[in-house]
Amino acid sequence: LRALEARVVEEASRLEEEGQQIRLQLQQQLLAEAQEVGRLLQQHTERAIGQALLGHARNAATKSRAKDRDDFQRTLTEAAVESVYVTSTGVDRLVQAY
Repeated sequence: LRALEARVVEEASRLEEEGQQIRLQLQQQLLAEAQEVGRLLQQHTERAIGQALLGHARNAATKSRAKDRDDFQRTLTEAAVESVYVTSTGVDRLVQAY
């Protein structure tokens, strides 16, 4: 009976150690997976921010080009109107060409 009891105690101790090892391995695996998720999330966030900044820059550039084009057309029209040799029809054609 004592031998059986000693064996049970020994087996319980072994199982406890094995359980601790398994818990440690699971914790390490969970930590590694959490770090990988954090890395992937950071990459995704960086890409999303980059795309948003790029879109904003494109919009700003498009608006700037449109404004420059409008300013050029307005200046061209004003210069043409000031000329004594240009008619209203000629100004319209000139503006449309640009």
